[in-house]
Amino acid sequence: MRVNIRRLAGNLGVRPIQVRAALRLLQAGHTVPYLAYYARSRTGGLSEMALRHIARYLEEQKRLAERKQSVLKHIEGQDCLTEELRESILLAEDAPQLEELFFPFKQPQETPADQAHAQGLSKLAEAVWTNDPVAEHLPDLLPTFVNPDIGLNTPEDVLEGVRHLLAERLAQLWRWRRVGRRALRETAVLVARRHPQLPEREGQEFRDFFQFREPIRRIRPYLLLTLVRGEREHVLQLDIEFDQEKVRQTLLEHFPIREHRHLELIRSAADEAIELYLIPALVGELRRKLHQRAEDYAAEVIGESLRRLALVRLMPGYRVLAIDPALRPGCRVAVLDESGTVLECRLLHLLGWSRSERTQREQSKATPVEARQAQAHHAVSSANGDSGSADAQTAGNANVSPSRGSDGTHSSAASAANSGGASERPATGQEVNQEGHAPPTSASPSQADSQSATQPVEIPAAHVSEASTDTARTLPGDVEQLCELVRRHEVQVIVIGNNNHCREVERLVRDLIAERLPDVQYSIVTDLGAAQYAGGMLGREELPNLDAGLRLAVSLGRRFQDLLAELVKVDVVSLAGLLNFFDISVRRAQEAVRHALESLVNWVGVDLNQASVSQLRYVAGLNEHLARVLVDYRRTAGPFRRREQLLQVPGITPAIYRQSAAFLRIADGDEPLDSTWLHPDQYDLARRLLQALGFSPDAVREPFRRRELRRILSQADVNRLAEELDCSALALREVMNHLAAAGRDPRWLFPEPILRTRTRPLSELRVGEQYTGLVVKLLDFGAFVDIGAEETGLVHRSRMGRSKFHSPREVLTVGEVVTVWVVQVDAAQKRIALSLVPPMAGRRRSVRRRRAVKPSPPVTMAVQSPAGRTVSTTPAAEATTTPSPTAPVRPSESVESAPAVEPAPAPLPIHPGELTPAAPAVAAPGLVVASVASSETSPSTVAAPLASERAAPAATPPAVTAETQTLTDSGPKPPRKPKPKPPLRAVHEPPAPSPGILSGKRELRTFAELKAFFEARQRLRASSPSATEQAPANPTPHNAES
Repeated sequence: MRVNIRRLAGNLGVRPIQVRAALRLLQAGHTVPYLAYYARSRTGGLSEMALRHIARYLEEQKRLAERKQSVLKHIEGQDCLTEELRESILLAEDAPQLEELFFPFKQPQETPADQAHAQGLSKLAEAVWTNDPVAEHLPDLLPTFVNPDIGLNTPEDVLEGVRHLLAERLAQLWRWRRVGRRALRETAVLVARRHPQLPEREGQEFRDFFQFREPIRRIRPYLLLTLVRGEREHVLQLDIEFDQEKVRQTLLEHFPIREHRHLELIRSAADEAIELYLIPALVGELRRKLHQRAEDYAAEVIGESLRRLALVRLMPGYRVLAIDPALRPGCRVAVLDESGTVLECRLLHLLGWSRSERTQREQSKATPVEARQAQAHHAVSSANGDSGSADAQTAGNANVSPSRGSDGTHSSAASAANSGGASERPATGQEVNQEGHAPPTSASPSQADSQSATQPVEIPAAHVSEASTDTARTLPGDVEQLCELVRRHEVQVIVIGNNNHCREVERLVRDLIAERLPDVQYSIVTDLGAAQYAGGMLGREELPNLDAGLRLAVSLGRRFQDLLAELVKVDVVSLAGLLNFFDISVRRAQEAVRHALESLVNWVGVDLNQASVSQLRYVAGLNEHLARVLVDYRRTAGPFRRREQLLQVPGITPAIYRQSAAFLRIADGDEPLDSTWLHPDQYDLARRLLQALGFSPDAVREPFRRRELRRILSQADVNRLAEELDCSALALREVMNHLAAAGRDPRWLFPEPILRTRTRPLSELRVGEQYTGLVVKLLDFGAFVDIGAEETGLVHRSRMGRSKFHSPREVLTVGEVVTVWVVQVDAAQKRIALSLVPPMAGRRRSVRRRRAVKPSPPVTMAVQSPAGRTVSTTPAAEATTTPSPTAPVRPSESVESAPAVEPAPAPLPIHPGELTPAAPAVAAPGLVVASVASSETSPSTVAAPLASERAAPAATPPAVTAETQTLTDSGPKPPRKPKPKPPLRAVHEPPAPSPGILSGKRELRTFAELKAFFEARQRLRASSPSATEQAPANPTPHNAES
């Protein structure tokens, strides 16, 4: 068996040494779950998905090796096996290459080489190919093979036959085929067209691919799967187009034979080998690889769909009533306790009453003409049917609660219309005990008819008598029996199977909860494979006293409590047939389903003393036979107390025990570590770790100590502990993870089944709101999701995420719980548009990212305060608060070493007209402005910044002139002179701006700050347009005493 480790490692993105170690362990008999969870140190940390890929590759190579031997034996029996062909067959890397080599020998081929074989030129061609000395003088040998009876009239005909045989030998060289394979993939383009024999207006789901072209190197798997499906359904015609001349030139440039006695003859056969043998074989091989790639992708989608469906949170502790909606035989109802034990089963006719009630509601909203026709139909049916006396009708009406219409009003007409004859015969609900037999009753012929017939949705005018009879077959007494079952068994949740009549039963249950059963909730579960389980051998073994319909209802109730435990009861063949949406090979679909179930069961784990045969058969190392033996041993010997007792079960060897022991947990055994995910080989390291952390093994069973253990493990230093315990860090980390996960079910991280009590009106839905819904139906254009509203919402395929796909089945699964957002609500059309993508996610994706702007030089402004001091200002702060001349002012002192300032303890009042700000003369970065103290004095000057100031760092405050520090003669006198303050500590944020003057300092680097600065400058210029003069040229420090 030949394994290309480097190519396999490149496809998986791992190192070749990891692939080599995984192959060695898999060949030694280890299972994938064991290697993924308990041998990561030996595989270099390979994931389960990578190990699955390697294991599947290993199985394919084993099958390929067996197929190679079969092909060699078949070709050898035809006496056509050559050394080149043998070498090419043994070096084939996959099944498509092998089948292309074997294809010419499967059926008779009418090629020139076959004719040359029939003419007896094989030995001559063999001598020429092997440089035999016999064929050294070939022109002398050719006349000896001339035979007009077999078509060899001249030596040229003999030479032409030898050339045909040499061309066939050239096409079998595996090195030359590899060159042609690479050249073909570089230029190959997959072209899809409408099938010429497709009738008009058919195959519209593939209309986007009627003119499709895509290079094979860039084609996506989901598109390839769609194209293959279209070709299989004879809707599309697929062709592979390529540059034949470029492929031919590449092959001739890499001709494998360089030195040969008959090199010219062999080269003359190269063109024939390329066009007649090599290129058709390589194109067929490429088509097979495309089909295999599409099949692999479809298998991944099937496995992922099953995983999404099964990973739902457990719902233990609920007493449920399960309903299997059905119209003709009636609804099967089963009551289960908290552990899934069957308490009672019945057969109730619920859909007829629900449909007749909805018909009455529709008639109440009909036009006057339609209402009169409905009244006439009702009068005729009352006259023809045996409706009984008025007292009987009253008694029948008492068994049914008034129904609530869609508009919120109670409709008593529906109850009166469906109560005729209710008092003359008992209810049609058939009670079934746990043995599966109904109690003996004296049923009248009318009762037998009511149990076998159905009620139509609408009553035609031409069949009034039949309609009246059908209306009397379904009685409201069945609904009363349903309510009585809920009350008597204290049911908490009503479970409804998701089939064709699910919505009708849901409306009935919803009305009953609103009017009769306020403390009850309902939920909808998937019925995938439930019918196959109910009618299969496993269902008959578990519930032998119930018929298939009641077993189906029991399975629906247990699916609400533990969905995975019920899915594993369905056989792989039936489950693969239900999930095979893309019509791939049965073997590949079953393999995908089996691997998905095995991965789920081993990831969740099973309880050794409670697991069924269906769960144990998917545990690593076990099969169905060993699972049955283990269950029989448990039934006879009692519950297991330790994991080591598994070695006493017949058929379980030490190798099987090592593979499966860690996935079988014992909750209340003698060994506390048996209840964790730890492998028995890790017990010694786990005990030493617990002792180093100050815990005992019993801590994994106590909830409060488990919480403390998780906290300490999350804070522990793995490398230090690994050195103290003399083990590897990877092995220690595995043990710590298993100890932290003790007592937890990994499914608690996933959403729980949706529980509802009422229907959410469309008026309550708001665009952008988030809801949790259940996928109830999948179509090519989208998915219908039930969010508990009056109507089912539609998630269009364009709103299912950013990843590309072709079918919604690649993204969602029926029965999956998803989170959706409301996009649009149309109350008039009763439509709800939903999305799987949050509203802001799509908006952020469409926002255009702006290019970063380089920071501009700092812009500062110094304004002279009334006290004669000049302070630096922040124009951006001025935009937030408009200065007022009458507002109080808190002067701030600016320190050269600190950009932040602190307000003085005593404010300085400013009267109107005493302070007139001056506008800067030049609007330039780094400008220093001196404000005038009074309008009566000469204004201060405005100085341009010095070169040294412009070159100074941005954090250094600008210098201030000495003249700006003195008070003017006519300026306001402060009541007291503030004391000089020491240098302040630098802070990042400037103080709040004063209403009168701008204080603080900060670099202006953003557009908003620059805009605020120029707006402040305009206001200063507008208030005092003539007060601008030049400032002194020699600035002095601001904190100098005047």
